[in-house]
Amino acid sequence: FNFKNNKIFFSPNIQSNLTTFFNPIKFNYLNSNLKTFDNYFKIKSLKSNNFELKRFYCQPKSNQNSQEAFKENSNSQENESERSDEINQKKLKKKKNLKLQTKTENETENGNNENNGNSENSENSENSENSENSENSEKAESTTKKLTYRDHVTREILETEKSYVKCIRALVDTLVVPLKEKRADYPQMPPDVIRSIFGNIEDILRINETLLEGLENRVEHNWSESATIGDLLNKMVPFLKMYKDYTIQYDSAITILTEWEKQSAFANFIKKWEDEPKQLNSQLKIRAFLIQPIQRIPRYKLLVEDLLKNTADDHPDKNGLASALAVIKSVAETVNESIRKNENRQKILEIQNNFTHYNLFSSIQLVEPHREFLKQGRLFKICRKTRKERWFFLFNDILVYADEAPPGLMKRFIFRLSVPIDKIRIEDKPNITGSSKEINYAFEVRNPKKSFVVLAPTQEEKVEWMIAITKACESWQAKVQSLRNMSSLADAHEAPVWIPDSEAVACNGCGTPFSMFNRRHHCRKCGIVVCGDCSNRRMEIPGMGSARVCEKCFQANIQLTKSNGRKTKMN
Repeated sequence: FNFKNNKIFFSPNIQSNLTTFFNPIKFNYLNSNLKTFDNYFKIKSLKSNNFELKRFYCQPKSNQNSQEAFKENSNSQENESERSDEINQKKLKKKKNLKLQTKTENETENGNNENNGNSENSENSENSENSENSENSEKAESTTKKLTYRDHVTREILETEKSYVKCIRALVDTLVVPLKEKRADYPQMPPDVIRSIFGNIEDILRINETLLEGLENRVEHNWSESATIGDLLNKMVPFLKMYKDYTIQYDSAITILTEWEKQSAFANFIKKWEDEPKQLNSQLKIRAFLIQPIQRIPRYKLLVEDLLKNTADDHPDKNGLASALAVIKSVAETVNESIRKNENRQKILEIQNNFTHYNLFSSIQLVEPHREFLKQGRLFKICRKTRKERWFFLFNDILVYADEAPPGLMKRFIFRLSVPIDKIRIEDKPNITGSSKEINYAFEVRNPKKSFVVLAPTQEEKVEWMIAITKACESWQAKVQSLRNMSSLADAHEAPVWIPDSEAVACNGCGTPFSMFNRRHHCRKCGIVVCGDCSNRRMEIPGMGSARVCEKCFQANIQLTKSNGRKTKMN
């Protein structure tokens, strides 16, 4: 048996042997010292439907005196039970007498109808008042519950903001500022490297310190049922867009940090800094500090959504929270989209780094500013003599397939073919069974460059590939058409819009990651970011004169010059 709040419960093994569910049985503890007895109880009498504990025994460990004391206590409990039975009988007699009195009173009151009606009305009015009071009390209880939960969410916003600001403040005070001030016991780093790793985290700290000051003043000192925090959030949310800039450069920051950690002196310093106490609840690694701003925006979204959900419609904070949440959601979407794009870029770069060309003197370029990775997988390509397994990579503008490299090569894939997606047409092929040329789960990839048949492992994968390629083709064709329409209206000598440095993780020409040694350069013709080796060409640009351009723009200009020369000769 288990004891809980002066109640005794049957153990699970006893419950399994009983056919009827029963309620916990109340009982009174004996005055004797139960610590000297084993917790072993026996049921003496059980009723058929209502299980009731009439008496229980405790077997002593080896103490005769305690056994006798227990018998005396059990006898006294029997006497008490007999007395309680007598008291219950007396109570029953009193109830019978009261019923008789009420009957006689009702008979005398039946003669007077008016008094009867008045009494009924008074009783009805009392009942209605009682029901109204009960409804009001229920409403009051529900509102207090909502207010209590609203207070809880508000307190959670404040407490999480405190810990967040404390974490960012520790990073800025103990690492960012000393590095900028070039203190003697800190590694000497160029200012652009510090800016590339830590971004605008000091600006973010100032914004959140202002928000925290307002929350502390409102929640801890001036809080009431009608108090608001939506106005505080609305003052801060326009500056949350600075989180987007931080998010965009985060992957590049981690790449540069990893490059610097290859230097043993810097790595030892960071290890020592991570182990130092910073008045935080737990010791965090430097990457855990750097990811805090990225994790904070989704946290704001969840907390404000919860607070808005538990704020009454007539509360003065309702509209302010709704408007703040709308801005926070838009910023969260922007942050998530930036994260998605950066992850996609890293995926394309990873694929490119695993590629080698079948011609060892050639290279494959997959990283492009507009390119997005969509899908990859193994398919069987039907060649002239046999079926060969190929790796297919689907991007938003091209379809690439490759061989898996043999063991011993540094790369994983050997490039075979790249087909523009807008030139592709997909055709289904029915299954062919019952012959030596059995074909299952096949479809054709038709294009002007090369058409071929591929086989998927299952019907589901076949359908997935056909849908993915068709959607990519339709989407890219629509995008190309819109660009052509725009280019027909645009000025031919219009200066390009430069891609921000924070969005360029690697060179758009060769794919080499940028670092403190591999610097960024913008092509003055198309605006992409390339390294020094990929931007060592110059050409005449209207309005700029001789300017630095990437290799692609330079070669395109040569081809254009040659074609224009042929036209002039023909004329």
